[in-house]
Amino acid sequence: MKIYAVWTEGYIVTGQSSDATFWGLFEGSTFEDAVQSAVNSMPEEEWKSFDPQTLTWWGCKFYDNEIDARKNFG
Repeated sequence: MKIYAVWTEGYIVTGQSSDATFWGLFEGSTFEDAVQSAVNSMPEEEWKSFDPQTLTWWGCKFYDNEIDARKNFG
């Protein structure tokens, strides 16, 4: 198992925006496993916002580092 930093990219859409978000440090045998652990830490009603096939949350991609997460929208 490895510890991964889990980030989502920022967004700008329909007048709303957000910078990249740090979810925390999560353990997994792969980054995908760590992302799943991050999502599982949220309330269950929030899980529907996660797409495990594209590894996105509300359409925002997950990254294992701040630099990549901030590339598109800060």
